Amino acid sequence: MKNTDQTEPTMLDFFEGIPEQVPVSDGVEISFKPEDFSGMMTEAIYILDFQKRSFHYIADHGFFLSGYSREEAMNAGYKFFHRVIHPADISLWAKMHSVIIKKLNSHDLQIDCINYFSCTFQIKSSLQIGAKPSYLMAYQKLKPQWHEGQVRFGICLLSSSVVRHAGNLRIYYKNCLDYDEYSFQNQRWIRQKEIPKLTDREKEILKLSKQGKSSKEIADILCISGKTIRNIETGLYQKLSVHSMIEAIIFSTNHQMIFE
Repeated sequence: MKNTDQTEPTMLDFFEGIPEQVPVSDGVEISFKPEDFSGMMTEAIYILDFQKRSFHYIADHGFFLSGYSREEAMNAGYKFFHRVIHPADISLWAKMHSVIIKKLNSHDLQIDCINYFSCTFQIKSSLQIGAKPSYLMAYQKLKPQWHEGQVRFGICLLSSSVVRHAGNLRIYYKNCLDYDEYSFQNQRWIRQKEIPKLTDREKEILKLSKQGKSSKEIADILCISGKTIRNIETGLYQKLSVHSMIEAIIFSTNHQMIFE
C-alpha cells in the first residue's frame, strides 16, 4: 500500500541547496574538449588538422580505429587511412577531401551557411572473421572549422551507412533541406532537391521501431491495422531508398529526419 504521508518529489526538489541567484559574468564562455563528450556519442569522432596533415584528436572508438590503438592512429597521421580504408576507396577518399578543401577555399561559398559535408567509403572492420579483412560502408560527416581566416580543422563523425557504394559527396546547409552533390563525372557541385520530409505517421513508426517494437505492437499502439502499417513501411522504404526498417532507422537518424 502506498504511503500517503510522503509527497511526490517535484522538479524543484532536485535543485534544493542550489542558490537561487549565482553571480555570473556576462562574458563567461563555456569551453569543451572533445574527450568531454566523445564518450557519450555513438559515432566515432576524430578531428583532422588540414594544415598539419595530421590528427588533432581521435576518440577511442573501435569503429574508426579498426583494431588499432588510438596512439598508433595518432602517430601514423594521414597514413593511418591507408591502413583502414579499403584499397579500392583510398584514392576516392583523397579526391573527396581534396574537393572539400578546394570548395572551402573558394569565394563562391558562404561559410556561415554550411552545416557539414558528408561522404561514404569502406572502412576495415575490427570484427574480422577468417584470413581476409572485412569492410563496412561508413558514413562520414565533416564540419569545417576556421582559424585566423583559414580553414584549419575538420570535425568528423563516423557511423555505419545504409548506402551501398562509396562516394556520395554532399554539402548540407543550415536551415535548409536542399543540398549540393558533387558530380565526379562533371567535376562540379550540383544542387539537389531536398530530402523528402517524413509524415508524422512515418516518424511515429520510426520512433517506435527504434524502441524495439514489432509491426504488430506498433499497429496496436497507433490503433491502425497491420496492413496499414505494412503499406506505410513500404512507402517509407521507397522514399528513403532503403530496403529494411533498420536501414530506414539509420538513414533517418544520420539525416536528423525524425526530430528535425
